[in-house]
Amino acid sequence: MSFCQVVKISATRKAWIDTFALQVEFLALSPVSGMAIQAVRQTA
Repeated sequence: MSFCQVVKISATRKAWIDTFALQVEFLALSPVSGMAIQAVRQTA
């Protein structure tokens, strides 16, 4: 994740959370991506 993305996320937290939820549902279809999402959730 680039620095610019982090800034945008911080500026639009709620919108990002809604988008992230959709990304999680999509990526969860892939076992590897699902494991990555779990790792991100643990650090978030």
